[in-house]
Amino acid sequence: NFLVAMLFYGTPVLYSMNMFPQRIQNILYFNPMTTIIESYRKIFFYHEAPDFLGLLFVLLWSIARERRKFLEEKRSYIDGILSSSEIKSSINQLISKTSFDIPFNIVLLDIDKYSQMVSAFGEKIAKDVIVLLANRFEKTVPFQVQIGRLADDKFLFMFKPEYEFEEVYHVVQQLKAIFDEPVRVSYEVEVSLTTSIALCTYPRHGRNVSQILESLNIAIYTAKRNGGDKVVVYSEDMGQEEEENIQYYEQVKLAIENKEFKLLYQPIVDVQTEKVVAA
Repeated sequence: NFLVAMLFYGTPVLYSMNMFPQRIQNILYFNPMTTIIESYRKIFFYHEAPDFLGLLFVLLWSIARERRKFLEEKRSYIDGILSSSEIKSSINQLISKTSFDIPFNIVLLDIDKYSQMVSAFGEKIAKDVIVLLANRFEKTVPFQVQIGRLADDKFLFMFKPEYEFEEVYHVVQQLKAIFDEPVRVSYEVEVSLTTSIALCTYPRHGRNVSQILESLNIAIYTAKRNGGDKVVVYSEDMGQEEEENIQYYEQVKLAIENKEFKLLYQPIVDVQTEKVVAA
């Protein structure tokens, strides 16, 4: 919400760009909406030609962003499993059709130490493991429950209002039990995994997708901080205690996935000979 507000006030809707010196205008143009709003203003207010070069840049930037999003979802596509945008859209549709006094439950399943599995077995085997697990998920949950792949190691389950909390929790225990047995990819390869699972309820733990996912991620962080392989039901106390820690956890996790950490060795120098003797 803060970011949306900043983008709004950083867009020249309520003011003119001419109010600012050129240096500030250059900064405001980093917001793609600035070019669009200024072009509308030139056409309808001043009857001038818009900034075609700027609009072309915004168009190319939008195409590149959508293409990257499409390729990411294509890479993580599994037959029968919704993509990240599709499962979020489904939740939004259910929220729009449901009043605040009718709750429903959302479950986030996060595979523990997924990056270590990728490092140990490679991306191909890791992908095969995910596909096998996804098939098991489909067979475990009731037919009307929608499943979406939120990220490489995260799956989201949307339970409609007709499922009571106790029923959902029972299904969650069944999902966790899937990981009690190793996943056999081939005769030679068998992978043992654990999972952390979070559960939250609309609207008590969030009134939109962003708030729901934030609550679920905080619960997942709490589970992983305590060793993983746990089922955690989100509570408001977690949000107050872990809000800052979860951001740090997600940043470190993303950095590990993108291989942004660099290992450096501190040289040990013999002060008498001034030569490096170890590191």
